[in-house]
Amino acid sequence: MQIPKEGLSDGDTLSLAAELMRLSKPFIIAANKSDVPGSEANVEKLKAEYGSSEVIACSAAVELALRKARSKGIIRYDDGSDSFEMSSVGASEEQAAVLKTLSGILKRNGGTHVQEILNRVVFGLLDSIVVYPVEDENKWTDSNGNVLPDAILLKKGSTTMDLAMAVHTEIAKKMLYAVDGRTHARLAKNHILKDSDVVKIVSAAK
Repeated sequence: MQIPKEGLSDGDTLSLAAELMRLSKPFIIAANKSDVPGSEANVEKLKAEYGSSEVIACSAAVELALRKARSKGIIRYDDGSDSFEMSSVGASEEQAAVLKTLSGILKRNGGTHVQEILNRVVFGLLDSIVVYPVEDENKWTDSNGNVLPDAILLKKGSTTMDLAMAVHTEIAKKMLYAVDGRTHARLAKNHILKDSDVVKIVSAAK
């Protein structure tokens, strides 16, 4: 974009400022409370103002309620799904009524879209990847037997050394090499990681 030295109108100045903001500070608008009747009109206003790709209607309240029900074992629900299943754990009459309402909201809106927003921000705007460090590259566990115990977000283009630094600075200082949990190949310190890699860091640190 070429910027003239003089002669910018107020409209040109606002357009320039908006473009600079878009390039330097990308954003997504989480249009919350999509479960509230009449919210569609407000969402459309936001899309008209900021563009449809920057606005995602969502419902944090519904997502929270579903996760609480899942934690109690009442339902089986995958983050980002537009439906859930009742489990063998019995729900009270009041809980069943609430869950029926939530199911209708999910179907109407195609989900809560909370996970979609998180994915867009992390993997899109922040250009990150998720990597799983493990102690046992064969079973993908830590020393206590927990499967895939940690998930670490790293900038795309990060190396195994960057992962070691994220785990612990002492481990990184004495890092020898890494091991790919899928292929069991030895990885150098400067090996570029990919999204969803499972990696064991081999270090002289105790």
